[in-house]
Amino acid sequence: MRTHLSAGVVLLTILSFGCGGKMSSPASPSAVSSAAPSGAGATLNGSVRLGATAATGSAADPLTVQIVGTNLLATVTPAGQFTLNGVPSGSVQLHFAGAGANAYVTLTSQVATGETVTVTVTVVGTSAVIESEEHGGGGDAEEQIEGRIESLPPTQAAGTLVVSGRTITTDASTVITQDGATRTFADLAIGQRVHVKGHTSGSTFLATRIEIQNDVTDVPVDVNGIVSNLTGSELSFQFVVNGRQITGDSQTVFFGDGDHMDTFADLKNGVRVEVKGRQQDAAVYAVRIHINGNDSGNGDNNEFDATGPISGLGGTCPALSFTLSGTPIDTDASTKFHGRSCSSLQNGDRVEVKGTKQPSGHVLATKVDQ
Repeated sequence: MRTHLSAGVVLLTILSFGCGGKMSSPASPSAVSSAAPSGAGATLNGSVRLGATAATGSAADPLTVQIVGTNLLATVTPAGQFTLNGVPSGSVQLHFAGAGANAYVTLTSQVATGETVTVTVTVVGTSAVIESEEHGGGGDAEEQIEGRIESLPPTQAAGTLVVSGRTITTDASTVITQDGATRTFADLAIGQRVHVKGHTSGSTFLATRIEIQNDVTDVPVDVNGIVSNLTGSELSFQFVVNGRQITGDSQTVFFGDGDHMDTFADLKNGVRVEVKGRQQDAAVYAVRIHINGNDSGNGDNNEFDATGPISGLGGTCPALSFTLSGTPIDTDASTKFHGRSCSSLQNGDRVEVKGTKQPSGHVLATKVDQ
C-alpha cells in the first residue's frame, strides 16, 4: 500500500451531529483544560477515510482529535477510527493535530447530553469542513442528519432518498424548504446538501423537515480502499470500497506510476485503489482509478476491512450473521464490539467490520465498530 502525505493535507471522516459544513480556519481556540467535563456527556464516534493524499500519521506523529477546552483527546487508529466519550453539551469545537494537520472546526449544531454524534470532516492543512453530521439517542426523540443527497428514486415522486449513507423516508407531512421558501420532493437533486430532521422507528427514518442548503450538485468524490465484490467487464463494471458502490465503464481512465499504466485487467478483489469520481445516484462513477496494490499493504489477502450498513441480521449473540457490502459476515465469542453491544446491533446500522476471509466466502469478524 502507498500512503501519501502531501503539503499537510489530511482527509478524514468523523461521526457527530450538526448542520452547516462551513470551512473553519484555526481561529484562537479556548485554552485546553486539564480536567474532563462533568456529567455523562455525549459520545462522539469517528472514522477517518483516507484520500489519495491522506495519512493518519505514524507512531512518531499520530493524527489526534481533541475537544477544545477539555482534556478529551483520542488518537486516530491506522484503520481511521476513534471514539470520544463524555463530550460536554452545547457548542463543541474539535482540534485535529499531527500527520501534517493543525485544524479547528466547530460542530454546527449543539450537542445534547446522552446522545451519540456521527460526523464526516475533511481537514486540509489548517482548515477543516464538516461534510455530514448526525445526532441520535439523546433525551429528545428528534434526530438530525446533514450531508449531501447520494440517491433518489428513478421518478421524483414522494418517496425515499439517501443522505450521508442513511435512507430517509418522506410522506405527505414532510416539509421541504429552501431559503424559507416551500419546495417539493421534485426539487431535490443528487449532490445537494440538505439538513434533515425526523424520527427513527425501527430501521426507518421518517423526515419531518428537509432544508435544502445549496444547489451545487456536481460534487467530486475521492475514495481510497480495498476492492471487493468486483463484477462486470471493461465496458461496464462495479465494485465496493469502504462500503461505497463504485461504477465505471469504457470512459473510466486507469492511471499508474512511471512507465506502468494501470488497466482494467489490473483491477481485482483485494487490491487497494484510489478512485476519483462523482456521485451518481447511489454509486460513485469512477472517472479515474489508480491501483496501488494488494490488500492493506501487509500482503495478507485474507484480511477484510469494510464500512457500511448491515442487512439480513440473524443468529443469537455471540454467533450473529449479517451482510455488509454484499459480503456475508459471521461473529463468534472472540469478536469485539465497540460503540454498540452485540445484542443491540440492528439492520441498517452503519459499522466497520474487520475480519478474516474464510474458504466458504464468509468473513469471520474480529472487530465490529459503530
